[in-house]
Amino acid sequence: PMPIIADLPNGWTEINPGGETTCSRGQPWGFFVRPGTVNKVILEFQGGGACWNKGTCSFADAIFKDNIDDIRQAVVAGHSAGLTDHENEANPVRDWTHVYIPYCTGDIHWGHNRIVYGDGEPGAVELHHRGAINGMAALRWLTDNVVQPETVLATGCSAGSYGSIGWTPHLAKAYPEARIVQFGDCGAGIITDTFLRDSFPS
Repeated sequence: PMPIIADLPNGWTEINPGGETTCSRGQPWGFFVRPGTVNKVILEFQGGGACWNKGTCSFADAIFKDNIDDIRQAVVAGHSAGLTDHENEANPVRDWTHVYIPYCTGDIHWGHNRIVYGDGEPGAVELHHRGAINGMAALRWLTDNVVQPETVLATGCSAGSYGSIGWTPHLAKAYPEARIVQFGDCGAGIITDTFLRDSFPS
């Protein structure tokens, strides 16, 4: 069973939901929680690239991370900056409960697919686009543990910005009485018709 927020220590804790959650090449996935002191929540989606065909998905770590080791190491080492720097008095969310969603699925946190790119060809690549599964696991934990927050902020950069866009309606449904804010960095929501037709379905 996953730990409850009341039992978490100060600072960051890795939570591993198991089940169908996974990174793109089958590595285990987890998310990180830092309990706050006010009744407000930030749900931050990690950024990174994306992949949608054999060419973009075959370069391990060149376009997107395929595991969460870098985040785990940063947390253990105590690295923090920007919104994750809860010691900085200028940080507007320093006292909020912080849920950090690592990104290792190449699907802008939206995927629910297993696909073999180049199936039957030399160098075929199997990918688990499980961003939606991972995000839902974190959201279920959050809604089980933070019942009536005053404010929920969904944010992220690049792929994380798209993740925050996609998950904001779910947050609004889960917390109908809360003030829901989505603030994305470098995620304009603009794609070409060709990409929408040929690549997005992956």
